[in-house]
Amino acid sequence: MSRKKGIMLAVILTLVFTFLIVAGANSKNMTKKVEVLRTKATFTFGDALTEKNVEVVKIPEELAKGMVNAPDELKGKTLVVPVGKDQYLYKDHLRNGATRRPGYTEVYIEVDLAKSALALPGEYVDLVPIDNTYESMILDPICKSVKVLHAVDNKGYDINPLASAGNSSGKGLNSGDKKYPVTVGLEIPDTLVTQVVPFADKKIQLVKGSRPEVP
Repeated sequence: MSRKKGIMLAVILTLVFTFLIVAGANSKNMTKKVEVLRTKATFTFGDALTEKNVEVVKIPEELAKGMVNAPDELKGKTLVVPVGKDQYLYKDHLRNGATRRPGYTEVYIEVDLAKSALALPGEYVDLVPIDNTYESMILDPICKSVKVLHAVDNKGYDINPLASAGNSSGKGLNSGDKKYPVTVGLEIPDTLVTQVVPFADKKIQLVKGSRPEVP
């Protein structure tokens, strides 16, 4: 979907959600209020929001179920739906992972435990093509300092890089639950996508790299 269509859809959704919230508040006698987030502008798929993009408002607690309550909950997440100005943010509007930059494409590659390097969203990796027969020469990296946008675990869920509960690493990985990346979304320059895709089926070894230097 184009950004223009996404913005149009966001405006429609904003009107619907606002109507439902106001109607619900007027239909009940609600006194206790809680803090939730409301957008200051229109945003579309893949946008990353910060505390500068939202305002904290109070609404009846009964209507706040499933909504985002604090700016800290936005860290490391991007939108999966378009949202309009003055729209209340719901937790299922967001997913873990960073957003890609213009001139780049997110390419998902399949990995196993060893090849994944336990890479998580926000980290940087080098992509080394491999031959599982070990009969070919060692190849140079296809890309270096590639940003990891998403990591999906073996149960099909996004791995939250900010999660810390229930594991010692504080990285959203829990060996007790056998949770590890099996697919990663990488920010690949548009000019290199065709070089990466042929190796996307477990033919790339991720190697932890460093953040690229900004000229």
